[in-house]
Amino acid sequence: MFDSMNMHTPLVVALVALFLLVVVAGFFVVARVVGQRVVDDEASEDIRRPPDDRVWSTSAGDFGLSDFARSLISSPRRDE
Repeated sequence: MFDSMNMHTPLVVALVALFLLVVVAGFFVVARVVGQRVVDDEASEDIRRPPDDRVWSTSAGDFGLSDFARSLISSPRRDE
């Protein structure tokens, strides 16, 4: 009986190694898919909320003021 087991040992080792290779490859695929979803989620967040460069003007005449700040400066002050 042990002689027949010794004969099949290389086959068993090869099958176990193949199984482990498939499992490790599966983990890499899962990690890549999850990582890609995280990147896609972060990219979609940037579309939903405006980035800072849309709020702050970069032209020299505005001195980097936002539209809201410019409206406060240009509007007359109301003392009530």
